[in-house]
Amino acid sequence: MKYSLGIDIGTGSAKGVLFSAGIRPAAQASAEYPTCFPRAGWAQQKPEDWWDAVIKVVRRILKESAVSAKDIGVISVSCQAPTVLLLDENGEPVYDALIWMDRRSEAECSWLEQKVGRERIFEITGTRLDPYYVYPELLWMKKNEPEAFRKAEILLQVNGYINYKLTGRYSLDPVHASHTQMYDVRKRCWSQELFDAIGVDIELFPPVHECTQKIGEVNEEAAFLTGLAEGTPVLCGTVDGAAAVLEAGVTGGGNAVEMTGTSSGLMIAFEDLKTAPNMAHQYSIVPGGHILYGAMSTTGASYKWFRDQLYDHERLLKDPYGQMEKEILREAPDPTELIFLPYMQGERCPVWDTNARGVFLGMNLGTTRTQMMRSVLEGVAFALRDNVEEAKKAGVSVSSLRSVGGCTGSLLWTKIKASVLNMPIAVPKQTMGAPGGLGIMNAVWLGEHATIQEAAAGIQTEMQIIQPEEEWIEHYQKMYEIYHSCYGDLKECFSAISRLNR
Repeated sequence: MKYSLGIDIGTGSAKGVLFSAGIRPAAQASAEYPTCFPRAGWAQQKPEDWWDAVIKVVRRILKESAVSAKDIGVISVSCQAPTVLLLDENGEPVYDALIWMDRRSEAECSWLEQKVGRERIFEITGTRLDPYYVYPELLWMKKNEPEAFRKAEILLQVNGYINYKLTGRYSLDPVHASHTQMYDVRKRCWSQELFDAIGVDIELFPPVHECTQKIGEVNEEAAFLTGLAEGTPVLCGTVDGAAAVLEAGVTGGGNAVEMTGTSSGLMIAFEDLKTAPNMAHQYSIVPGGHILYGAMSTTGASYKWFRDQLYDHERLLKDPYGQMEKEILREAPDPTELIFLPYMQGERCPVWDTNARGVFLGMNLGTTRTQMMRSVLEGVAFALRDNVEEAKKAGVSVSSLRSVGGCTGSLLWTKIKASVLNMPIAVPKQTMGAPGGLGIMNAVWLGEHATIQEAAAGIQTEMQIIQPEEEWIEHYQKMYEIYHSCYGDLKECFSAISRLNR
């Protein structure tokens, strides 16, 4: 029997899943790594930490599954995105990786607005000028770290780095290319105009290969370190969100998927290009396909922050989130009258504001920790509702939703989302997030399915339908209206606070 391996390099951890025939998970493992926040709005990681985590994950999977490495027929890697990671001529990082959460390039965005124009950038790339993307972050590196930039030979994304460590070859997939804000999404090629504006050569980026294309094989050194078999094929891979859309069984038709991990995304898949000023665009893994998405920066991260700072998680380290949910069900079973803005590292869709901050609103002397905890879940649901409403403005109606990712393990959270949206949410009986989408890609490459669409259609046949809680709907509608007005009311306060840090 031939197995396949899917590895996702998320914001906080690497997760690997070993698949047997039929895209059935046979074993899985994960390993965490840190993010460094050296200044307000900055977020960076060490690429070596990703690789160390991959080594741990693969070795655990091989040990626990007892599967021979020679029986693994193909490997693919997905990841958080986008990232600015520059390597020198020897393949060594010249600076820490600036991950998607980093917001240091606001000044560069202002410069690009004057030099190129926001409208022109949106016209070419289908994306809104913002520090989230590679374009302004790369310009920041050029302006502020000239010595590191001078040494740079190649710019990689996270999975591109892991692919390089596995095979010794540089690679980039179309989904990541569409995340750079330097790719012409209509012509499907690099925009010379955007490169010329910042004085960077297109050769700084690797060749673009389809997600399911083989880019190399596991080399001798990677085999020694991971336990994988030398010569195992490695596919180009993709962005985690695009892989999660596949895992939900969605390939187009305007169908919508919600994924909540460290961050969240509302992703709507189409066969044709669709863009919206306050949402984002990326290509789909399906050749020729597109995804319109609303990216929320610190949704799951906000809940993790609450766990780490305000909850006794050390005592309950084995299952802190399970204990937190039990406490909410016991002590705060009904909707709160608190508003939480989950803007703990600025926010992307739909407000696009680096200065936005996390807020608890409505507390009094009777407010409990448990109510605050529930309000974090509610605030994330309101943020999701914001993006659903934004899609409507673009003429895209979301009438049903599938939910994937680690946070679907919380029935309460999913029910809150369903009640805030006033629509049922379908949750796969078995969800692995991005690795599930990689399993689909691997199965197509191994010949188990003829197309991505065929494989995705068969992966999710059993769904649990989470209905809105009727008693909550009216209250949440009123609370959402308050939530929606909060950002506008507090925007100047956020800006004033950010000026204190300068």
